[in-house]
Amino acid sequence: MDTSRQSRDKVPVSRAVAVMKSGDIILTGNNIMPLTWLIRLLTWSRYSHAEIYVGAGKTVGAHFNGIHESRLEDQAKSWKYVRVMRPKEASALQQTVVRQTALGLVGRGYDFIHLLQYAWRILLGTLGKAPIADDPSRHVCLELAAYCWHRHGVKVGGEYADNVTGRSIVNDPKLITVF
Repeated sequence: MDTSRQSRDKVPVSRAVAVMKSGDIILTGNNIMPLTWLIRLLTWSRYSHAEIYVGAGKTVGAHFNGIHESRLEDQAKSWKYVRVMRPKEASALQQTVVRQTALGLVGRGYDFIHLLQYAWRILLGTLGKAPIADDPSRHVCLELAAYCWHRHGVKVGGEYADNVTGRSIVNDPKLITVF
C-alpha cells in the first residue's frame, strides 16, 4: 500500500507531527533540484531525501550545507512526496537514543565523496554488496537516517547503512509506514 502524499499542499504537517515519534524516518521527494531528480532516477524511487524526526516538530538531516536541525514545517514546503516510517519493534528507549544520535551529528559536514561513490555503485549495480569506505564523520541524507538506527541494532534499509536508498527503506519488512 502506497500511502505517500503526492502534493505538498496535501501534507498537513500538524497531522503528521501528531502521529510521529522521535526516531521516525521521513522520506521525501521533490522535483525542484536536478540532483534530487537524478537520485530518484538512479534509485528507482520517488524518494530522494531522508531526515530523522527528533520531536517538537523538528528534524535532523544532511543537506549540502551540512547536517543540521530544521523545523518540519519549513522542510514540508518543498515536498512533493512524503512517507514516514518506523521500525515495527522500536522501543521507546531505542527511539530516544536514535534521536540523541541524530542530534549529536548536527554540525558535521555533508559527504560529497560518498555521494559520488554511491552514484557510481548504483550505475555498476553493486550498491548493497559491501560497505562504502568513507569518512564516518560525514553523511548523506539516506545514510544518516539508516546510520542512526543501525548504530542501535536495527538495520533499516539493508545490511550496510551507507548503501540504503529510499526504495530499500520503503521495502524493508522491519519498517511500518506511520504517515
